[in-house]
Amino acid sequence: MQGRKQFTKEFKEGAVRLVVFLDLYSRLVVGWAVSESLETGLVGQAFLQGQSRRGGAVSPLVHSDRGSQYAGLAFREGLAAWGCRQSMSRKGNCWDNAVTESFFGILKSEMVHHEHFGTRKEAKDKIFDYIEVFYNRSRIHSASGYFAPAENFALLRRIVNNLLQHERSVRRGVKAKRLKAALDENYLLKVLRL
Repeated sequence: MQGRKQFTKEFKEGAVRLVVFLDLYSRLVVGWAVSESLETGLVGQAFLQGQSRRGGAVSPLVHSDRGSQYAGLAFREGLAAWGCRQSMSRKGNCWDNAVTESFFGILKSEMVHHEHFGTRKEAKDKIFDYIEVFYNRSRIHSASGYFAPAENFALLRRIVNNLLQHERSVRRGVKAKRLKAALDENYLLKVLRL
């Protein structure tokens, strides 16, 4: 999962800031939050939404920029509580956040630069529509085999679930074979004693 705060839009009533967490495999925006200020709670809110969408049982590596919201004790403790490892690049290594930077570039070129937002609420509503209705469900990506992120994420989940189910059935099969062999061995011992 990769997190970044990038989008800031100014209004008469103040600014709107967006924080996102992306699943790097599917490019799905798994968690996002919008607020007037860039406090640590905003990052935590987006992260929790991402964990919830991913199923919560996943312990991913979380990569982010070096912003104080990500480096702060509260966020680091939250990651540890979820069993996640944090990754941050060195100063000047902007390509480590390439996927998230690309998302913000796409967001700006496909939506922000073509819209006029009168209020912060209007901006939040448009951001919701862009992320949840268009980007996650309709916008295809070459990096994911020309699937939309939600479709690619669902496909990956099905594959993982099938592999886990197969692994469980193989384990059951091995146990059944061992049990059968043990029973056969006991049967042979009984027959030989007679």
